[in-house]
Amino acid sequence: MHEALITKGMVRGNKHALMINNRHNCVLRHNQCPDGQKHEPGIGSEEVYLACLNQLIKFEGLDSIMEWLKEMTEYFPGVAEEASRRAWSYNE
Repeated sequence: MHEALITKGMVRGNKHALMINNRHNCVLRHNQCPDGQKHEPGIGSEEVYLACLNQLIKFEGLDSIMEWLKEMTEYFPGVAEEASRRAWSYNE
């Protein structure tokens, strides 16, 4: 699993960090996908972020993702708000 919107590094040390392991935030990541797409280890590029975001939107829906991010502001203030702004900016 790969965190796409809120990463482990963003919430390191927070007692609620495991809450990011959620279907609204995680995608499967392979070294090579069946369609030939490749993923490099680590945080990834903006292109990888967009691919992950698009995958989440396809399976969970943008409204559901934005609602989850809103809920996460209680546990990760600032981080969840920034993740929400970033995700929304690609879908305007």
